[in-house]
Formats: sequence, C-alpha cells, structure tokens
Amino acid sequence: MSVIARYHDVSGAFDRDTLRLLHQKYAPVIVAVLGEVFSEDDQRVVAEDDLHDQVDFLLEQIGDAVPGTELPQQRGRALAYSWVEGAARGWLRYKDGSTPSGPTTYEITNEALDALRYVRETGRHAMVSESRVKDLITKVQDTALMISEDRERRIGILSTQIEKLTEERDRLLAGGDLEFAGTGEVIEVLDQILSEVNNLPSDIRKVGELFADMREQLRQEFRDDDRSTGEVLDLYRQRMDALLNNDDRGRAFVGAVELLQKTGMMRAFATDMDIVLAHEAAQGLKPEERRRLKRTSRELSREVQQVMVSHRHIVQTIYSYLSAPDRIQATELRTLLRELDRRLSERKAVAKVRSRVPIAFVPATIELDRLRTNLADPADFAAPPAARPHLAIPMSAEEQRELLRMGGPDVDKMRGILITRLKASPRATVAEVFNALPREDRRLVDLFALFEASADTMALRRSHTVGMTDRYLTVHPLGIEERVFEAPRLTYTDEDRSVLIANMERAQQ
Repeated sequence: MSVIARYHDVSGAFDRDTLRLLHQKYAPVIVAVLGEVFSEDDQRVVAEDDLHDQVDFLLEQIGDAVPGTELPQQRGRALAYSWVEGAARGWLRYKDGSTPSGPTTYEITNEALDALRYVRETGRHAMVSESRVKDLITKVQDTALMISEDRERRIGILSTQIEKLTEERDRLLAGGDLEFAGTGEVIEVLDQILSEVNNLPSDIRKVGELFADMREQLRQEFRDDDRSTGEVLDLYRQRMDALLNNDDRGRAFVGAVELLQKTGMMRAFATDMDIVLAHEAAQGLKPEERRRLKRTSRELSREVQQVMVSHRHIVQTIYSYLSAPDRIQATELRTLLRELDRRLSERKAVAKVRSRVPIAFVPATIELDRLRTNLADPADFAAPPAARPHLAIPMSAEEQRELLRMGGPDVDKMRGILITRLKASPRATVAEVFNALPREDRRLVDLFALFEASADTMALRRSHTVGMTDRYLTVHPLGIEERVFEAPRLTYTDEDRSVLIANMERAQQ
C-alpha cells in the first residue's frame, strides 16, 4: 500500500463521527462531563434544565480541581446547542422533534456513546494468552468448516469434534473429575463479554436511527417531490431491502431479532450468565458492569423494540399520507406554488427598481359553449317489475325428498330438535344431539344449522373460553360416505334454552 492510499484510509477513519468527536478541542472535558451526566447504563435522555445545571456544575468542578484546564467559554443552553447543531455538534440531539425555541429534551447520540465507551475501555486490551489463541484457532476452524468445499475435510473436522466431545462425556460419566477454567482465563473471557455487551445495543440503536432518517427522508419526498406516490414507495422499498439484506448493520439486526425470538435459547443464556456472574472472578466487576451483564437480554429486547417502534413510525407516515383526503389537491397546489415562485424569480431577475406589473383584481370572463346536463330521471331509480309467478311443475314425492336431501339446512327444524333434546337432557351437548340423529339428518349443512341456531346464545362464546372440542359424525347427502369433523363443544344453560325457545316462537309467527 502506498503512502497516499494509506493517507486516504486514515483520513476516512478520522472523518467518522466517533473519531471526529474525540478529535475536537474540548473533547477530554466533554467526555468527562457527558460521562458523568449519562453515567447510568440505560440513561440516554435528560431534560433541558437538568442538563444545563449539571453541565455548568461539572465544569465548575473541573475548573476548581484542575487549575489551568481550558474550558468552553459557553454555558447552559448555548453550550448544549453547540453540542447539537453548533461547531461541536454530534454529541447530543433533540429528542422527539423538540427545538431550541421550545421545551427541549436532549438525547446522547450513538457516536457519543461509542466515544465514551472507547475512552473507558482504552488500556483494557488483554495480553496474549492461551485462551485467546485457542479462541482464534477455533474461530478460524469454524470459518473454514463453513466455507470449505472439500467434503472429506468437513467430515474430518466434524468427526474430530465429535470424538473429543464424546471422550469428555464418557470421562464424566465414568466419574472423572470436573476440570474448571482458571481465574485468569475467566477474567479475560469476562472482558470479551463486556466488550460485546457494550457494543451490541449501540449497533442495534444505529439501525433505529437509520429508520428515523429514512422516515424524515420519506416525509420530505412526499412533501416536495414531483414523483408519483408509487415511485416514492418503490424507492422506499428498495432502500429498506438494501438496509436489511445488504447492509451489515441491517443483517445483524435481523439476526438479533431472530435469536431474541427463540425463548429457549434466551432462557438458557440467562441461566449461563448467572453461572458466570457467580464465579469468584466476577466479583471484581464494577456494580454497573454486573448490572449490564445481568440485564443483557432485556437490554437487547428493549433496543429491538425501540427499532420496531421507529419502523412503525415509517408505516404510520406512509398510511397518513396515503389516507389524506386532499392529497391530490395538495400536490397540485405545491406544484402551482413552485411554478409561481419560479416565475417570480425570473421576473425579479430582469425587473428594475420601479417596474410595475399590472394585475387584474377580477379575472377575465371566460366564454364557454353551453354544457349539456343530464338531469336525474326517477325511472332510473325505480324498483324492477315484480317477477311473474312460476308455473307449477309436477313432482313426485320421491323427487321432492331427493331435492330436499340435496338442498340447504332447515334451521327451524334443527332448533326444534335441539330444544326437545335439551328439555329431556339439559346437560346434553350439540355433538350428542347431532350424532343421535337419523342418517338423513346428519348432513354437514345440518351441523351448520345447529351452530347457526346457537348463534344468539352464549354457547359459542363459552366454547372459546373452555377450549374443548367434540367429534361430529356427518353423512353425505346420498348416504355414500361418512366424515368426522372436530368442532367446539357447545353446552347450554337455562338462559340459553330460553333464547332458543324465544327464537323458535318468533320464527313461527
């Protein structure tokens, strides 16, 4: 690599937000102050007055304790504004769209959190050890296993791993001694776990910020873009697909969501974390580090939920725009105003100081030919003529029975059968009533009729609460096939029977 290429790489690294923040003039003071203000693990938001008071107090403490320290000249609101949108911007941002002119809530940015974390973890880099070398070898071996096209090599690596695990299991089953990791090795692993736990929530939050930026961009395009709604939505879909499928942060977020949805894995993770924190090597952790490790799964779930909230905001933005009743008129009005602004700019560019433009206060009369109007005709809304009575078609009794057997259900008949059976056996279920009917009355449509007759009672609603089912034996209308259906169990109370009887009387009137 040439020195020019290396310089461009280094310059690009310093242009990144985290290193840019740490490269500012008052970076040590800002890191110390914000690290104290946002000292809690889950604290990312501070009210306006609280932040101003704490920052002023902490700056005074630094000035008194360390004479000669160069401190920012600004204080209070002005200093906070500089950290949001001023020369030192990037440390804070306004929460929920608040502005300097109104009630403000400040939120620390992900880049600022990364800067605080980088400073806090500087010097914690572990020396070379057996566990780190073993971890490196294992990762390289696992990667080679995933990408190797040599089938025999894959089989060989898997066989070696199986042999080692089988040998260790057999040794333990035979009563062999348990081998424990040393304290130094556990401390080193804890340091690696802390580093991962510190980075994961921040990486997930960055996806949420990308969603928030996408929402603002979408709103701006809806408001100002001349493209059609379909084009804007198609562009949004492409951006979302690119973020979740091609971007490293998006793919990591999707993977985290899939893992967090596996309840068994997360429950085992919490148990394993309790075992790790119970080790004597974990006693040297700071209280905030122990809390952070203990709440890892909850913290990740909360961050994922925040990202999903940001995504729902995008969906709400799209829905609000598409459901606006005057969307087309608003688009036409914006187009007209932009055209007027363009023409006004052209006029101002060539107009002199005292140039005048005659404007007619009353628009000129427009001459139009007579427009034909189709008036409403009452005949168009009249009811159709009554149908002529059908001719009586002679039909034998057997043909009538055949027609009825292939026809729809007789709800009144089924309701009467149900009422009669419930009078004799109040605790009978619909399955017992239906399965005891003759074969010709056990069609599938007859089963539907029993359920329809029960619609006005509480039996159906009660069946959803109980959650029990029964088997219903139905017969094909031609009697050639029997089929068994499983459906909710319906039972009836005295009030349900009264409703059935009232419906029967109403149908007979």
